[in-house]
Amino acid sequence: MRPPRALWCALLTCIVAVGVSAASATSHAAVPFSPVDLANQRVAVGEDLADVELSASQVSLMAGAPQVIPGCALALSGGALTGDCPFLWAMEIPTPVDLQLQGDDGNVTLSLARGWTSAPRPAALDTTAREILMPPGFAGDSVTYLTYSGATPLAWTAGDVLDGHLQLDDATFRQALALNGRYTVYAEQDGRVLAYQVLPKATTKPPEPVVTPAPALRPTPGSPTVTVATSDPSDPDNRGKWTVTAPADFACPPAKLPHEDMIVVCVDATGDTLRYRMVPEGTRLTKPNRYFYIQVLHFVDRRVEVSLGGQIGTYVPGNRGDLRIRTTGSRGGGIGGGQGVDAPDLTISTQTLAPRQPGYAPLTVKLSDLQGEQIGSPLLVEFWIDETFSGAFRMGVAGVFLGGVDQTYAKTTAPNSKQAEITASGKNPVDVDLVVGYSPYLDPGGRSAAGCESAPFCFSPYFGLGLVSANSSGSAEFFKSVHLGIEWELTPSFSVAVTGNLRRVERLASGYHVGQPIDGDVPTENRYVFGLGVVINLSPSFLKIGAAGSAALLQ
Repeated sequence: MRPPRALWCALLTCIVAVGVSAASATSHAAVPFSPVDLANQRVAVGEDLADVELSASQVSLMAGAPQVIPGCALALSGGALTGDCPFLWAMEIPTPVDLQLQGDDGNVTLSLARGWTSAPRPAALDTTAREILMPPGFAGDSVTYLTYSGATPLAWTAGDVLDGHLQLDDATFRQALALNGRYTVYAEQDGRVLAYQVLPKATTKPPEPVVTPAPALRPTPGSPTVTVATSDPSDPDNRGKWTVTAPADFACPPAKLPHEDMIVVCVDATGDTLRYRMVPEGTRLTKPNRYFYIQVLHFVDRRVEVSLGGQIGTYVPGNRGDLRIRTTGSRGGGIGGGQGVDAPDLTISTQTLAPRQPGYAPLTVKLSDLQGEQIGSPLLVEFWIDETFSGAFRMGVAGVFLGGVDQTYAKTTAPNSKQAEITASGKNPVDVDLVVGYSPYLDPGGRSAAGCESAPFCFSPYFGLGLVSANSSGSAEFFKSVHLGIEWELTPSFSVAVTGNLRRVERLASGYHVGQPIDGDVPTENRYVFGLGVVINLSPSFLKIGAAGSAALLQ
């Protein structure tokens, strides 16, 4: 039996729709950019996009699945990328990014790649004149550098260089000094952008008079013990030389947390530079509906300020699942030294922060003294809360085997016989159904928009309904089969399911069999029989949007 034309037309329409969806976003070659472009808020996109005119009302960050960037509206015109986008132009640490621009005239995907090289010689930071000294041979008259307000980056700025000297404002100078070699300025020379590392200028200091240091704060009775040693006995008050051994009571994470599936950030603020670790590791890209627990180890004569950006709230698609904190290794830390130092009390500050909705959520930890003066550079830990789904709709083609295949019957008369008999046509090896289905995800916390975490072993239950089928006479029938089985998702848009199915087929009426003599028409009836099937499923982007909406109804 051949499938009818109506079924082939439906399949062809489905394939064309998927192809158009996949081709709607055009990818192009990587576009080099640098902080010089960020300062000008203009990126030249090259000849490949010179003739493209597009005003993007929505800009998405391509990190696995597109993530819409709030407040970002860019335009491609005249071979350049311009517009308003704080995420792009205020990028503190320039890194390659993939952007998708969506407008009324179509979609364009841009890959912004590193467009600068390291300069052969570094620049120097003059701590006396509070300025940057460009290396000998520097022929430019301007550089691009990152300005600060306090410890908060403001913007990339183009500054004039006079006789190789770049004057800095107080806030930017203090930040460049605190970064201690990790501050960089950029300049255009000979048609390329060079990155100059800024190193503190070596100075010859006059001998300092011997001063008796003031006594340090003493621990109060009953406070936790802290062992502090210094690697420089001649300067015992320099906390950058201290080695701290914290008591076991201050272990991070603690033995009991307020919630089972929290993201824990352990910060050590006892030295000049804030250090941190996360439990579990690798959770900068995380799922929604998870609380944050911040624990900071510091001395009592220091104050800690913790803030977490992003939008507070829970996200419906995706259950929380069973995500538990497990720790290994020893508690406490530090290595003792040979020179003892009297130190202030050691304490911990903790803060529990509410879950954030999908999007960018930066964590900032600042340290200050009792007078409110900031100490060192703030700690920035960037989190991206990923969108999750609890399931996805599928549009697929099912091949039905074994008992679920249709059978046709006829009345025939054998040669030299006057008696008609019931005969059966040969069965097709497989029947074809057009199936619409749904696959609920079993991933703890929902399946990330970036894809299945257990790939390539991405298995889920599958429920399907035969939307269109071909009957024995060659015409189309609707809602003829029900499928239940296991789906294997190869990519977020393509999967294969093996199912058992209950299918309505044509069979001889009860009491009749093949070869039986008969007068009149062959009596047939519809019956529901069991069979096996293999379903090839597609999930184009418009079905993914439907999955996000349907998940809210299914929770």
